Amino acid sequence: MARLTGARGRRSLSERVLTAGVLLFLAPLAFVVASASVEDALARSTEQRVEACARVVAQAWREGTPLGSAAESSCRRHHLRVRVVEGHSVHEVADHLVSTSFDDLVGDVFYGPERSDALRTLERTWAPLPERAETRGALEVGDGMVCTLRADANLRVCSGALRATRTSDGASAVVHVMGSSRSARVSRYAQRRELAGMLAFGAVLAVALVAWLLRRVTGTVRDLARDVESLAGLRDGRLDEERPRELAEVAAAFNHLRDTLARADAQNEAFLADLAHEMKNPVAAIAAAAESLESPSSADPERRARLARSITSSAGRLDRLIGQFLELARAEAGLPRDERERVDLVALAHGVASTTSVPDDRRLVVDAEGVLEVDGVPARLESALRNLVDNAIAFARHEVRVRVAPLVVEVHDDGAGIAEDDLPRVFDRFYTARQDGRGTGLGLAIVRAIVEAHGGTVEVRSRAEEGTTFTIRFAAR
Repeated sequence: MARLTGARGRRSLSERVLTAGVLLFLAPLAFVVASASVEDALARSTEQRVEACARVVAQAWREGTPLGSAAESSCRRHHLRVRVVEGHSVHEVADHLVSTSFDDLVGDVFYGPERSDALRTLERTWAPLPERAETRGALEVGDGMVCTLRADANLRVCSGALRATRTSDGASAVVHVMGSSRSARVSRYAQRRELAGMLAFGAVLAVALVAWLLRRVTGTVRDLARDVESLAGLRDGRLDEERPRELAEVAAAFNHLRDTLARADAQNEAFLADLAHEMKNPVAAIAAAAESLESPSSADPERRARLARSITSSAGRLDRLIGQFLELARAEAGLPRDERERVDLVALAHGVASTTSVPDDRRLVVDAEGVLEVDGVPARLESALRNLVDNAIAFARHEVRVRVAPLVVEVHDDGAGIAEDDLPRVFDRFYTARQDGRGTGLGLAIVRAIVEAHGGTVEVRSRAEEGTTFTIRFAAR
């Protein structure tokens, strides 16, 4: 319940959809504000560049140095046009006003019309250069600047003029510099009514879209939540997957999770049933022996010794059974509390072989050299290999061979082999073909659980009279 409360404390899907709708509506306004700020910055930059270029060329005029070189060095990269006015004569110094650079091409796409055509048209409509306001201002007070917004061309054009007197002969002239920057503010202002109407229509559309999305999305999610809650008390219920595609995927995932949990519950029930069944025999033997000890006939020393051996044997079997069940349960859970480290499979195989009891008529051979490591829990991997080796020794005629290769461990015995019909069952709990009464039928089940907990697989191959081979394969890191 606490988990549900925490989930409700987060932002709901409705709030997120509403936020998205508001942002969608405000995006055009944000674009207008941002573009206006950019245009203001460009306009100020154009004025500054015009003034700087005029000062450089005027200084060159005063000193009598080549004007073209001065204009090239300071005006070219800023796309400016430089002319010198002497009386009624106009001398072209440099014309870089029209450019085919990337930013100009982009500007033509977003602002239009083409900048070069617009500038040529504007020049033809203006007065001759000597008669313009900035030129007259320079002649009268020394400098002049005129900046004009042209809505028809989406341009802000700045013309600056600076009077200069040559030091060598006292000749005077006016240096005229013209530059431009993109600006759509005037045209936007002229279209303010159309923009207001579009924004109003967009607001209505955004509200309608958000309302529809909320009804469709959150409504279907709530339906899914109600269906999930209705299945809480049912053991075999499933969600209907006839829903919109995304929610159908959620329903399918929920059904898959429910099936997985159901299988886990069934396995746990079978596990407990098997444990109870296997514990009955040793418990019954202990109870019978204890009852016999209470009878008068138990005074016979030989009978008492026999009953004591029965109790000890049954208690030992019960202890082994519980230990194996606990080991199997931890392995099937994935060994979550066991710390992993690098394990040398070669050293592990030799260690198991040196501590395994082998009958005199059989031998245990290890084919392994060098260092072959995997990530794992040493004690669990040793238990898995020991179970395979003990199982192989029980069925071998003469020899058990352990072979270690990179990420592979094989245990082979030369026994009679396993019947083909029994091969699918060898890893099942309590399956055993041993006739000595020592096996519990859990050893191979533990092997499989431990190997799978390490991300590996174990398989068995067997042919009649040719022996049996168990192969463990580990996954590469």
